Amino acid sequence: MANLRERVERELLNNILPFWLKHCIDDEYGGFRGQITNDLQIDPVAHKGLILNARILWTFSKTYEVYKNEIYLRTAKRAYKYLMQHFWDRQFGGVFWMVDFQGKPVSTDKHSHCTHWLSMPTPPRTERPCKMPSSCIGSSKKPRTIQRMAAISKHMNVTGHCLKSSD
Repeated sequence: MANLRERVERELLNNILPFWLKHCIDDEYGGFRGQITNDLQIDPVAHKGLILNARILWTFSKTYEVYKNEIYLRTAKRAYKYLMQHFWDRQFGGVFWMVDFQGKPVSTDKHSHCTHWLSMPTPPRTERPCKMPSSCIGSSKKPRTIQRMAAISKHMNVTGHCLKSSD
């Protein structure tokens, strides 16, 4: 079992994380690339999705927590900053599912299951390694927004998809 752990760890540290660091950081428009093909062709104007950016945040926060490599911390902070600046809806709360390559919302529809991760008062993988203040993550508006979205979603469809609300 130790051999498997060592092989997985080696794969993560020598291949997976370096791949993301080399190919996925979008220095031109911010955040991370929205699309890379199997033959490593980058579409510089591809949309950027919430799920991918949240997974990058979690992965690099956790790897920094375990390995204390500063590049992992910088990448986690980059992901957090991009999520909060471009995916978080400052006007109505909640998060956008998709933004364009410049960070502008593609649609203002909300998905309540995607907003859940921002409702936690102190998400462990962003709060500790990235040293982000809990006021940035756990504002009182966010849980109310999620409750409102959940109530609205009863009138929409079973996937939790709902439209923005101004009330």
